Amino acid sequence: ANWGGWAEKDVWTEVKSRLRFFFEILNLVDLISVLPFYVETVVGAGAQFSFLRVLRLVRVFRLLKVAKYSEGMQILAETLSRSAYQLVIIFCFEG
Repeated sequence: ANWGGWAEKDVWTEVKSRLRFFFEILNLVDLISVLPFYVETVVGAGAQFSFLRVLRLVRVFRLLKVAKYSEGMQILAETLSRSAYQLVIIFCFEG
């Protein structure tokens, strides 16, 4: 019996499963939303990174994960999606 091959097959199945989980869109949103905190911690708070402001906005999208459980959150998501163009203009002029 080839026990090593069996174990290797199980390991690759597990690795593929974890990678699939990691690259799900909502998990990437979570990663991007907490990334600015760690970048500022590692680099230093004094450094100017204008793109971090945009990444901080992704925290709002984390709320959309809850939308499927709440009618109020679904209304908020619809409102944000309908006014996305206006929000982009506001954030462009703010920075």
